[in-house]
Amino acid sequence: MQQKPPIPFRPRKRSPNRSSRRSGSPKSVRRPSETEDVVEYWTRFIRQPIPKPGKFYWTERMLWGNALLAALVMVVATAVVSGFAPMLLLTRFINTFFLFFLFYYAYPWIAAWVLQKFHVLRASVDDLKTGIIMGSGWLVIATWGQLIPLPFAADVFWLLWAVILAILLKRIARTTWTTAGLATGAGWLSVMIINLILSTL
Repeated sequence: MQQKPPIPFRPRKRSPNRSSRRSGSPKSVRRPSETEDVVEYWTRFIRQPIPKPGKFYWTERMLWGNALLAALVMVVATAVVSGFAPMLLLTRFINTFFLFFLFYYAYPWIAAWVLQKFHVLRASVDDLKTGIIMGSGWLVIATWGQLIPLPFAADVFWLLWAVILAILLKRIARTTWTTAGLATGAGWLSVMIINLILSTL
């Protein structure tokens, strides 16, 4: 019986279209710019000023974009009122931007520590950080409130920011108003004191 010759092995070529459909082509995915993130944030803010957790996807770029927006407006307003003083404008920019930094990195840890003392911590520090991103639009408004030339106007806006934080924390941690108020008050007051001390150095 005559033996058949072996079938030559030929590597099968994968269709590029099929591969890209299956795994997704990295070149086709465009990462949104920071400006687009900020625009997306304010679009959501206008529709729902106090968003509910888990409804949208939030990014740090939204927070830092809002911090940059707040700082630039403060610099422009200071330049209009006080004139072009480079050191004053730089100080105002740094102080405004650093306030966002403190609320994002210091406030969640302090608030989480208070919640843990009450044994009601149902959210991680990262969840509380997300809450800061969600409410960062109100922090922008609070910083701009300092520009209003009326007695106690800035204080009213800072208290409003504290109330927004308490609402967000209550929703995220699913706790009582009393506990949310204590945790928010501890974190908010600590950040404001730290910022006041550093801004006077």
